[in-house]
Amino acid sequence: MNILDNETFGYGMCFVFFLFTIYMIMTLIKNNYTLLDDMEGNIVEGFTPSESDEKAEKISNDTAKLLDDLLIDKYRTNYEDIINNMKVWTDAMLLQSIVSNGIDTSSTLTPDNLKKITYINNLESFKKSCDLALNVLDDN
Repeated sequence: MNILDNETFGYGMCFVFFLFTIYMIMTLIKNNYTLLDDMEGNIVEGFTPSESDEKAEKISNDTAKLLDDLLIDKYRTNYEDIINNMKVWTDAMLLQSIVSNGIDTSSTLTPDNLKKITYINNLESFKKSCDLALNVLDDN
């Protein structure tokens, strides 16, 4: 049995790939439980119904701390300017994307066309997020 033999080498590579795949699956299974962490790294998911009031209070406290750290009263106009400038930039990018003749209207929904349409839709979604951010500023 020669290690440099093509067949033996192929079996060896399949075995290494199999071990790597098993390792990746086990890592993903292990890490699946820590996908939802709060600001201190505590796991949010997996609480029992009897703990729901404690979790709700913790979320409320974490949110209040986050808003306090933003110093909204002090920097409100700066935040509004940033958000409004991002909206104007998004509008300009939307306009440029649509009028740049980048979408081939003579063909169907090709992968390239879909990619460009998705980009435009993501810009629109971002603009809505900016509007929501302004609402958060107004509410605080």
